[in-house]
Amino acid sequence: MINIKNLKLNVKLFEESFIKRGYNFNIKLFFNLEKKRKTYQVETEELQKNKNNLSKLIGLNKSKNLECIELINEINNINYILKKKLIILKRIQKEIYDFLSNVPNILHNTVQKDSVVLRSSGINKNVSFKNHNHYDLAYNLNKSMDSSLSSKISGPRFMILKNKIAQLHRAISQFMLDLHISEHKYIELYVPYLIKKNTLYCTGQLPKFIHDLFNINNSNLWLNPTGEVPLLNIFSNSILDFSNLPIKLICQTTCFRKEAGNYGRDTKGIIRQHQFDKIELINIVDNDNSYSYLEEITSHSEKVLKLLNLPYRIIIPSSKDIGFSSAKTYDIEVWLPGKNEYIEIASCSNTEDFQSRRMKTKYKFNNILKYVHMLNASGLAVGRTLIAILENYQDQNGSIYIPDVLQKYMNNNKIITKDDCV
Repeated sequence: MINIKNLKLNVKLFEESFIKRGYNFNIKLFFNLEKKRKTYQVETEELQKNKNNLSKLIGLNKSKNLECIELINEINNINYILKKKLIILKRIQKEIYDFLSNVPNILHNTVQKDSVVLRSSGINKNVSFKNHNHYDLAYNLNKSMDSSLSSKISGPRFMILKNKIAQLHRAISQFMLDLHISEHKYIELYVPYLIKKNTLYCTGQLPKFIHDLFNINNSNLWLNPTGEVPLLNIFSNSILDFSNLPIKLICQTTCFRKEAGNYGRDTKGIIRQHQFDKIELINIVDNDNSYSYLEEITSHSEKVLKLLNLPYRIIIPSSKDIGFSSAKTYDIEVWLPGKNEYIEIASCSNTEDFQSRRMKTKYKFNNILKYVHMLNASGLAVGRTLIAILENYQDQNGSIYIPDVLQKYMNNNKIITKDDCV
C-alpha cells in the first residue's frame, strides 16, 4: 500500500512515477473520495461527541432526579443520524481501500524508462556443434523430461522429470539451500502450499494478479504462487525490535501459477510451467539501509550462477516492467545457447514499506514505531537453473557435464549420458 500521507504531500512525484510505470492513476477520483471521507468522518466524530456530552448530562440529571425525556429523544435522534452517516463513511472507506489496493508502488528514482544492463559475466561459448534446447536434450536421454506423461496426468504446462535429470533437479535445490544457509546465513523454513486470501493481499498478489492464481473451490485457500508470500506474512500484524533486524529467511517452495498472460509462449519444455520449484530469499530490514541490503541479496543470487559457471547478466528492468509491489528490482538473466537468448532466472526486489503497510509490520527504534522494509529474491528458480545447465553443459553427443559444485550431490558423477538414464 502506498503511503497516503506522502501522496498528499508529493502529488507530482507520485504522478510522474505512475506515468513511468504506464499506470493511469485517477488522482481526481482519489481526492474526491478523500474529501467525502473527511467530511463524513468530521460529522460522525462531532455527532459522537454530542452524544457523549448528552449521555453525561443525562447521568447528571438522573442523579438529581431531573427530567431526561427530551435529552433521551435527542440522543435517539443523534443515533439515527449517526448510524446512517457511519454506513456511508464505511462505504467510502471501502471505496478508497479498493482503489488503493490496485495502485502499484512508487518507483525508486534510479529506475529508468528503458532497461539498463548493469553487468554481465561468463562466456557464451562458441562450439563446433549445434546447440540443442533443454527439452530435446533431456528427452533424448531416454525421455528423462517427458511432457506426454505429464499431459496425460495434468494437462499442458506440467512436466515429469526422470532418472538423472530428476536427480540433477534435486541436486540444484540442495546446493542452493546449502550455500545460502551456510555462507549467507539464512534461516531455513518449510511453509504451507495453501494460503489464505488476505495473505496474498498483504504481499500485493491480490487483487492485481487474481487471474494468475489458483483458488481452491469453495474455500478461502489459494495455491502459493511464490515463497515470499508465506515467508513475509509470518510477520504480519507484528512489532519487531530493531535489535532483531535484519531477518533473513529462506525456503524451497513449489509455486503454482496459471500463466494467464502467456498463452502460447514457451510451451515446449519447462521455461513456463503451472508448477515449478524456487529457492526464495527474503530480508526484513530497517527503513534506512534497505538499498544496501538490495545489493547484498542480489549478490547472494548472483553467487549461485558464479559457482555454477553459467553466463549471465544483471539488469534494472524498464519502469513498465518493474513488479507491482517493487520500488526497484534487479533481474538476473541466464544465457541459453539452445534458445540463443537470455531468460530471467532470478528477480531481486526492494518493496520498501509497500508490503509492510499492507500487513501492518513495524519495528521499534528508540521507542518510535516505523514500517520495516521488505526485500525478496529468487535464489534461484530451480527449473530454469536446470535448463541453463542442460544447454550450457551439453556436448556434441547430447551428454551433459555436471558442474563441479553439483558433483557431490550426484554420487560424484561428472557427466550424464544416455546409458545413465535407463
